[in-house]
Amino acid sequence: MAALAEAAPTPQGGLKRISRRERDVLRCFASGLTMRKTAEHLGLKVQTVRTYAKTLYEALGVHSRLQAVLALQTGRVLVSERESK
Repeated sequence: MAALAEAAPTPQGGLKRISRRERDVLRCFASGLTMRKTAEHLGLKVQTVRTYAKTLYEALGVHSRLQAVLALQTGRVLVSERESK
């Protein structure tokens, strides 16, 4: 069984999974990194980070980096360090 890396509540009250990379992007945003610095930190292209951010925002039901970080800080995103092997 795959470990729950991270999930976001859906409007229906269920949980929606987000990918490991979406989690990494969210953590970079929470650390105050820009899109460009996040890309450098993760070894990705800026456009790839934008794509991850877009799917992350959709999963969280938010429209901005600030709202995504607030979702993390207020517990709307469950974080587990466990990863499937």
